[in-house]
Amino acid sequence: MWDVDFRGIGAETVTLLAGIGISAANEGHVAKVSAVAAKTAEPCDAEDVFYGVIDKFDQGGGIVALQRKGFKEVGFTGPVALGWVELVADGQGGVKTPGVPGVGRKYHVVDLDPAGTLVLDLG
Repeated sequence: MWDVDFRGIGAETVTLLAGIGISAANEGHVAKVSAVAAKTAEPCDAEDVFYGVIDKFDQGGGIVALQRKGFKEVGFTGPVALGWVELVADGQGGVKTPGVPGVGRKYHVVDLDPAGTLVLDLG
């Protein structure tokens, strides 16, 4: 898709328990840390501040590898620009700009495909 490959640059992952609703279908989706279950990742609802992107799901162990830093491809909905952009979860596994400014976090969007995929630097 792109002529420069950002995959794996600066990637750091954390291992968390897989919360209710997490499955292999969530790989590549943004996720949050549960507010009710310690050390547990959960799928994001629309407008949630996300903690990282699910890199891998291990059903047998009931755990996920959640990428917290580095460059990562994710889906997006709505208008998103290159550069430093405030983002939140879109409720479909991807990201979007928040409905109310000031509720998300700023990420550096380094590439985007108008078809719905972008590359962001998670920090």
